[in-house]
Formats: sequence, structure tokens, C-alpha cells
Amino acid sequence: MTAFEISDCLVCGDPVEMVLDYGLMPLAGAFYPEGDPRGYEKFPLALMRCPTCGHMQVSHIVPPEKIFSDYSYRTGTSPGLVEHFRHLAWLISARYPEGLVVDVGCNDGTLLNALRRFGLPVLGIDPSDISREASSRDGWPLVSGFLTPELAQEAVDLYGPARVVVASNVLAHTPSPRDFVRGLSILCPTGVIILEVHYQGLMLSKNQFDVVYHEHVSYFSLKSLRRLLEEVDLEILDFEFINLHGGSIRVYATRPSTRQVVKIDPQAEDVFQVTRFVETAQRTRRILREIVGFYEGDVVAYGASGRGTTLLNWCRLDRSFVSYAVDASPRRQGRVVPGVRIPIYPPTFSSWPRAILLTAWTHAESIRRACEGYPNVFITPCPTVTIS
Repeated sequence: MTAFEISDCLVCGDPVEMVLDYGLMPLAGAFYPEGDPRGYEKFPLALMRCPTCGHMQVSHIVPPEKIFSDYSYRTGTSPGLVEHFRHLAWLISARYPEGLVVDVGCNDGTLLNALRRFGLPVLGIDPSDISREASSRDGWPLVSGFLTPELAQEAVDLYGPARVVVASNVLAHTPSPRDFVRGLSILCPTGVIILEVHYQGLMLSKNQFDVVYHEHVSYFSLKSLRRLLEEVDLEILDFEFINLHGGSIRVYATRPSTRQVVKIDPQAEDVFQVTRFVETAQRTRRILREIVGFYEGDVVAYGASGRGTTLLNWCRLDRSFVSYAVDASPRRQGRVVPGVRIPIYPPTFSSWPRAILLTAWTHAESIRRACEGYPNVFITPCPTVTIS
């Protein structure tokens, strides 16, 4: 199975331009045991930008069934995400206390379980084995599959239309965003759709080159997101910046109505410093290799995540630089980081190497607390490389 190149914008259809070429990269979530050939596969990866609508996307798409058929990411293993979805569940229950809530890309049901505690009826939509296991275990209904207009209609026929649909960090994963938002509009013909996506402006300004990998097909600006939603007769009612995955945006969308919708200046995001982002990312790679190399392999990477896969591979930090990685997810322990083949263990050691590379730097504070008492040096790669 191979990746296929996309040269036109997934939002407006115009040709896209190169921003940053990552070369051949492994799938960010391909955490397999040492020796498994799937962990050695690599595909072209570059960050592209549409000069017309400002949308950003990857250069090559890997079929979703290859990425999600053996998915190892679990929301519930991250305390920060658990707290985020608890708060979101409270917010939804306070604003929309009645009606079905659908979570598209529900993963292990962290949000659904939180919503049920407020007495709300829920439904999950997700193609992964993790969602099927969680649905069977916890007892919430699941429509298994990738969201399409056809699957959305099937869900409505079975469970009725939704009052609220949530899609948190999932719109960016789809190679067909137009079909995806059409599916959202079918699920929720008169209610509110809550989208949470990595925000392009924060990605660029915070030097988040590590968020680019095949699983994340798109990187939205408000301008490109508004254009995408307008195609299915949805308007942005409101939005807010949230501290999720290093910097995201939460958008509330609904059918056009007499309610006041948010005003977006189509020129406001044209000041994004794309060139500076590329220069900073390349400088970070150079500096990070020098600093990590100084410790001569006496380094542990904290966090076996998709971002960590990109960071370690693009910066060429393999086993000669990093002796091992630690991660709280049992599904990743005993496996290796794709590409660089760094072994992954649980974070339960009584002693640590001299330096800890925070590959999960968006959770830096909680990691520091977990490592309290050890005289370690912490290397933080983004937004700027720091040693503390």
C-alpha cells in the first residue's frame, strides 16, 4: 500500500505550494515490536500551503485504513486530555442540557463517559479497534467506521439527529474534509457542531514543526475553515483558542440563522510568518542535535507520541542519541518508536539518564512533576530549545 500525492488544496481546489519538506518519514503512530516490517515503512512527507485560501496540508496521503487499523493512541492515558474532556462535557451539559450528543472520533470514550455522568444520551462514531473495545466495555452505542455522508445518514436513521456533534482533533485526519463536514451537517441538521483543530497560526508562531505527520492531513486557519463549512451551509457562530495539543482552536458552527455569527477578517491571517517558521524549524533541528549529542546517548525521550516520531526522525535522533523512550500507554510499551527504532518502556524506573528530552513537550509541567526528585536536565525542543 502506497501514499498518493495531492497537489491541489483539499478546501478550495487550487494548487498548493511547498513550505517544508520532511523527506521520507514513517507513519507517526506505527508503534510495533522490534523487527515488525510495518515499523520500517516510510512515505514522502512535506507541508504544503494554498496561496488562495491559506489552508495547509501534507503532500501525500496514506490511506486511513492503514493508519487506524491498529491504532495505539488512547485519550484516557493523558491526564491533561481527560481533564480537557471533563471540562468540555460540563460546558456542553450547561449550554445544551437536552438531546443527543455525538462524538466523532470518540477513541476510548473519554468524552462520552464524562457526558453520561451529566445524564446526556450519547453516540460514538469511530473506526478504530480501541473504540470497539471501549463501547463493549462501557456500554455506550457506537457506529463503527469513518465519517462519510452515507455513514452519517445511517447513524441518524438508527439514533436520530444530534443536538450537539463534537469532533475534537479529528477533522485534520480526514483526506476528504468536504465529505467529512457534509457528514457533520447530516448528523446535526439544526443543532451545534463543535470542532477542535490544531490552529495554523499557533503552529507557525510556536514552531510546532513536530505536529506535521501523515495522520494530520490538514492544518486549518479560520479563513480556510470558514470556507470549508460554507460549502455545506454552515456558519461559524463563535470560536475560542484553547490550550490543547500545544495550541488549538474550538469552533462552534451551525446553520445560518438570525443569531449573531462571528465576524472574520479574511485578511487578518495573511500576516502568518511562514518563512520564519521554516527558518526556525531548521535552526531547531540543528541546535537540538548538538545539545542531545553532548550527552552521548545518556538521554531518555519522555513521550512516545506522533509528535515525538516526527521530532526524532526529522532531527535524526536515533538510538545513538537517545537510549530509550518512556510512555504511559500500555499499547506502546514494549514496542519501538517508528523509524529511529528507539525502545519504549513504562515511566517507572528508579533512576534516569542524565538528560530527559521532552518529546511530549506540550505536557512539560506534568512530566516535570512526575520526575520530581531526580537530578535531571530537561531538554525542551519547542517553541524554542531550552535546557533546565
